[in-house]
Amino acid sequence: DGNVWIANSWCYQLSKFNPNTQRWTNFSEPVPRGVAVTSEGILYATNWNNSQVVKYDTRTNRKLGNYSLPNTRGPIGVSLGDDGNLWTINYYSWNATKFSQSGGFIRHAGVGRYPYTYSDMTGAALRTFTISSGTMTRRWDTGFANSRVHKVAWEAVIPDGGSIKIRARAGNTEAAVQDARWTQWQTGSSPADVGDATAGRFIEVQVQMAGNNNERPELRNLTVHWSRPYNWQRPED
Repeated sequence: DGNVWIANSWCYQLSKFNPNTQRWTNFSEPVPRGVAVTSEGILYATNWNNSQVVKYDTRTNRKLGNYSLPNTRGPIGVSLGDDGNLWTINYYSWNATKFSQSGGFIRHAGVGRYPYTYSDMTGAALRTFTISSGTMTRRWDTGFANSRVHKVAWEAVIPDGGSIKIRARAGNTEAAVQDARWTQWQTGSSPADVGDATAGRFIEVQVQMAGNNNERPELRNLTVHWSRPYNWQRPED
């Protein structure tokens, strides 16, 4: 929903920040440490002092419960696993605890002395959003000075409302490529004609893609069509 949640450990509260209204909402908790939020908007936070995990609905701000972690001391980080269960990292009991989203204990795992993390240790948070646009640049060495670039072809999956555009440049040295001018962006269908004026041993192609709010584009293949100069000589081994 665009809001930000943080654990204010030594202020003894969870805090929610609304960037649209610039307002904070605070919820009293005994030394909260790590925070994890599911894609459904359910928040879990560790409580350092009482070895519990607290559960909130971020959409309604309603507290849904406290779950005790057996045989643990000093839970710090909390994160979702691939199977939908949660893990905590427990500083003083030297272990990690796995439990269900309803608070059911599953198992402990030994992790060595004094483990410490607040991070997205399972990668679950990264999977709750879609990066909808990006730019990729690739460089090829043809092995021949003044090679001419003709077309760039690609295979891509572009979601509704998305786009892809291509441009190229070339130079006879890698430094020359950096100083070369890009061709105009080509936004038509594959292959794109980038013009015979682009020439050089080193060919650089840049692809810019955009998706929509729910789906990201996927580039599956990129091919450069080029030719050697008329008076080419085989490079020495």
